[in-house]
Amino acid sequence: MRLLPLLAAFVVLGVGLTGGRTPLYIGGFFPMSGNGWLAGPETLPAVELAIQLLNNRTDILPDHTLHLQWYDTEASSTTGMRRLIDLINNGPPKLFIIGPALSRVAVHLCVAATAWNIVQVSFSARSSELEDREVYPHFYRSIPSDAMLNTLRLQFIRHFRWKRIAVLYQEHSANLYYKSMEELVPKLREEGVEIIMFERVTDDVTPTVQKLKVYRQGMYGEKYVYMLPGWAGGGFWRSDSFDSQYNCTANQLTAALENHFSMNYLSYTSDNTSVLGMTVKEFRDAMMERAGQSTEYSAFAFDAMFSIAQVLHMASTDRGLNLSDFSYDNTNFSSIFVEDLQQLKTSGISGPVEFDEKGGRLGISVLRQMQDGVRIQVGQMEPRGETLDLDSFTPILWPGDRIPRDGALRSRRADFLPLEASVPISVLAGAGLLVALTFLAANFRFRNLRYIKLSSPTMNNVVSLGCGLGYISVILYSLDGRLLSHHEFGIMCNLRLVVLCVAYSLAFGALFFKTWRVHRIMANKRLEKIRMKDRHLLAWLLGLVALDILFVSLWAAIDPLHRATSTLTEEVDPNDPDQYWLGAMLVYKGLLLLFGLFLAWETRKIQVEALNDSKYIGMCVYNMAVVCIVGVPVSFLINNDYYVGNYAISCLFIILGDTITLCFVFVPKMYAIYHNPSGEVDVRFPTQAATMTGAGDGNSSTARSATCTTLSTARVTPLGQLTANIAMQRRLEAMVTEVGWRSWIGLWLGQLGFLTDLPLLEWRV
Repeated sequence: MRLLPLLAAFVVLGVGLTGGRTPLYIGGFFPMSGNGWLAGPETLPAVELAIQLLNNRTDILPDHTLHLQWYDTEASSTTGMRRLIDLINNGPPKLFIIGPALSRVAVHLCVAATAWNIVQVSFSARSSELEDREVYPHFYRSIPSDAMLNTLRLQFIRHFRWKRIAVLYQEHSANLYYKSMEELVPKLREEGVEIIMFERVTDDVTPTVQKLKVYRQGMYGEKYVYMLPGWAGGGFWRSDSFDSQYNCTANQLTAALENHFSMNYLSYTSDNTSVLGMTVKEFRDAMMERAGQSTEYSAFAFDAMFSIAQVLHMASTDRGLNLSDFSYDNTNFSSIFVEDLQQLKTSGISGPVEFDEKGGRLGISVLRQMQDGVRIQVGQMEPRGETLDLDSFTPILWPGDRIPRDGALRSRRADFLPLEASVPISVLAGAGLLVALTFLAANFRFRNLRYIKLSSPTMNNVVSLGCGLGYISVILYSLDGRLLSHHEFGIMCNLRLVVLCVAYSLAFGALFFKTWRVHRIMANKRLEKIRMKDRHLLAWLLGLVALDILFVSLWAAIDPLHRATSTLTEEVDPNDPDQYWLGAMLVYKGLLLLFGLFLAWETRKIQVEALNDSKYIGMCVYNMAVVCIVGVPVSFLINNDYYVGNYAISCLFIILGDTITLCFVFVPKMYAIYHNPSGEVDVRFPTQAATMTGAGDGNSSTARSATCTTLSTARVTPLGQLTANIAMQRRLEAMVTEVGWRSWIGLWLGQLGFLTDLPLLEWRV
């Protein structure tokens, strides 16, 4: 209230100096007291200074004098509405209203002022809410809105190519900050920027700070960039209130805010710029003398009054409007004032003054950075500009001398199988291949031994060949894009599929058919003639391989495997045709495995030494079943993100299955040959052997006694069963004499597709 005498003296002085002029009254609303930001003491003196200078000029409103009738809104919208009623009811009509200063007061007061056809020009209300021309058609401001800084924010983020940001805004009764951020977010997303957080900060900022993990986490320095509004007064972080309210000292805040960026509008042009016959430097000095401070809002308030005077001058001189006829009921005046404000282009203390279609000030955007505790201008963007100038000002200082990244550096690169995984696995597969070839050579070397003949050396060779192909498929699986071109890799995908399928069919198929033949022999209760030569088994086996080749050929013709580049962390497409092909192959392979398990179970109790490997064949089948039941689901459960684990597990299961199969089939034979180089084998059944043992030596009484004891205690075999055993023995003897060198030749001719009529094996009764 101390300014009332000063204002009265000024008005009297103005009238005395400009006698004979018509008075024009301007209403003003300033927050001089109350709770909140009190902008009145720093802005009212600037408005008074502008009126004084205008009344002393003859080029602007030469026939009029300006008078200000101002009110204290007490930083309250309720008080502001009461003061508006007082302004309308008391004194002459007010052609313009300058103010109010606070957005939360303006959003209510300006709606009511529009009803009386009064145009308002604020100097500090920034809220984007006031841009709604349907609600506030008569509202203008000499300070740019906060939303107009979005262009600067976008240019700044785009310049440094940041793609991840967090947005925090303060809760405000007039949506001062939410509206501008709400407009910013869609524009950022159009630029491809990821909004990792969009949070409102209330009076208690602790939950938000903790959610951001900023609370005492040292989230400042070279890895972080903070962009703050520039309207917060310089040095606000030095206030002791932060220490008591948030347990942060001024030194801690100063350290955290070092190198932050602030964005605002240019409030003062160069000191030598002259406005109304007064330079900017003289204006600053006058504000220091009148108000004790010279802030950016002082400049905006001065330019608001200057703009009002120019519009009144344009309406009076250019349009011939009699300003003395203004009344609250006449809409013509307010319409003309709005049109002239829209066309106004001038220069003030704060720079170029121009208004957009929403009533906002088009000002120069300024980017500042705090360097050594002082905010320094580092960039600028002109009104309606699209380019951020960072070259004409103080260089930006980056902690660590590098531009911070907005996250981990992401780049697309080809990811290959690590050598520490592929090399050892390939070495294991190579060693397994040598073992398979060794067993194959040994089987060929000792093929004429009786022990080897009884184990079907031809089928054993097929088992060794199948396991060898399995090892080769592992080696092929280890070849990736590091060694192969895009085209070669596609061929390799299909080749290793064929090799693995054929390997499974040869190794497991040979075991399966050997088990099947044993089952047929032991299940033949009627002593019927059975024709089941090795060539018959090979024919069935080659049919199985032909089925594999046909299936894979259809797969390759319809939907061939090819090299595809994919980003990790993906899910398998349920509509991928490869899934159906793979599922179909697993189904028929699984059925073969189940039938093999059945045959192995049926022949588990055979104790005939002549069928020396039937037990081991069954163990091979069980081993193959366990490997498939465990390995296949595990390889499917491991997704592409763990491709190395998928590769390692798949290859190790193949190596494990092949190695165990080779060991079960060939190691017992090598062991038997080592201890019995002659390879002789007993083809007699246990009951017959026991009986014949008792009759072995008839010349001694001891022998005769043993014979009697044996015959009396031995289980008497029924005649029919004994006949069957003798017939079975003769079949086994026939196997030994009829399987010769032609079986080996027949195997390779059969693999070449020439099924000859060589009598490889015939079972006779």
